[in-house]
Amino acid sequence: MPYWRLRDYWNSAPARCSKLQHRNALYEKVRQAALQYPTSGYRLLYQELKAQGEEIGLHKIRVALGELHLHPPLPQKPSPKVSAPQDWPEGRRVQIDATRLSFPDGVCWIYFVLDVTSRVVLASRVVRSLSMHLAKLTLDEAVAVLRAHGHHEAILVQSDGAVTSPVTSFSRGV
Repeated sequence: MPYWRLRDYWNSAPARCSKLQHRNALYEKVRQAALQYPTSGYRLLYQELKAQGEEIGLHKIRVALGELHLHPPLPQKPSPKVSAPQDWPEGRRVQIDATRLSFPDGVCWIYFVLDVTSRVVLASRVVRSLSMHLAKLTLDEAVAVLRAHGHHEAILVQSDGAVTSPVTSFSRGV
């Protein structure tokens, strides 16, 4: 190893030690604030430390929380109640889905309504933008196809949530 590297490392030792002590003191302040407010994120911790007179930036707080493994738990959405298939309402099941397609000249969407048991596409519609009205029209076409084939039982509409509004209003009316 060249002598000048060893010399520079030796000469910079006091600066490195003071920098490390300053960082450790700063991390301790962040740790104390995070333990005092365990559900607060880095922005609220920044406001609290700023109110205490500390000069520390948001990024340094985020880095400190990461190195100290003190990130607050992420908020979780309440999970929907899951029911067993035997508890589902009676009726013919259809599923609606909207798929986005990108082209060089723009974007379009395709609504598909599928029969769940046979996986047959009962109706489809290509649109420029999502619309509750067009989703309901596609569902109406699918119901008309089922009725034309002699399926007059109640219809249960399933969706992944992308077209929740029309499915909810439609399923009540069928």
